[in-house]
Amino acid sequence: MTPLEQKANEQFFLNMINSLHEYGVWSWKDKNLIYKKVGNKLTANSEDLAFIKEIVSPEFFDKNFVTLNA
Repeated sequence: MTPLEQKANEQFFLNMINSLHEYGVWSWKDKNLIYKKVGNKLTANSEDLAFIKEIVSPEFFDKNFVTLNA
């Protein structure tokens, strides 16, 4: 994934995180995954977060996502 594509994905996730209320959910329908906002981060199990980890920078991932079964 190019840096420009990563930045576009990161902007999408920031907009989505900012638009959700506390404990709001977002689903990635074509992958059948559900993420929940807790605080200012999205949470999910490590398998579900693996998909996001592939399309954003490591720094962005660490700052904005939390693994539930860590």
